[in-house]
Amino acid sequence: MKKTISSIISVVILILVTSQLFAASANSTQSDQDISLTRRENQPGPRRLPLESFTASYNQETLTVTSTDYTGNVQVVIAGDDGLTYSYFVSGDHAEVIDISGMAEGSYTLTITTSGNVYTGDFEL
Repeated sequence: MKKTISSIISVVILILVTSQLFAASANSTQSDQDISLTRRENQPGPRRLPLESFTASYNQETLTVTSTDYTGNVQVVIAGDDGLTYSYFVSGDHAEVIDISGMAEGSYTLTITTSGNVYTGDFEL
């Protein structure tokens, strides 16, 4: 009986320690932060509801630009002390992941240019 109770206590302690280690590990990973984007029309023309939409999020390692209902070229410019320019083609819904791990800490402005709109937002590394 003593061995059974001792075994149960050991298992419970093992489970508690393991779950605490897992929780600490999960909390230390970098979570993505959203970038608030403002949209303006790239080319004046008749007013129409844009079907496309773009969102952006980042962490210390990557910038993710997600597009919905867009087909065409996309240019991403990150302006700041250590900025970059990145272009790609998309068809439909897409998430493009851009490596920003080499960029220094600081303030940056993100500009996403499509054939009809420009999206801008600021973020801090």
